[in-house]
Amino acid sequence: MGSFAGAAPTPMLAVYSASKSFLRTWSEGLAAELSPKGVIVEHVNTYYVVRTPFPSFLVFRIIN
Repeated sequence: MGSFAGAAPTPMLAVYSASKSFLRTWSEGLAAELSPKGVIVEHVNTYYVVRTPFPSFLVFRIIN
């Protein structure tokens, strides 16, 4: 699962942005390698997520 954060550096989220950028370029390379074998590689990219399916107390406990 990609993210718009991979398109540009994001302050305070450098590692997150870098990992999403890597995922995008790796998916492109993998698609080029596997296309002759009929394999389709898809990279799903999100833009902005306002809500998560997790309750806030659960997210707080996982992070802390």
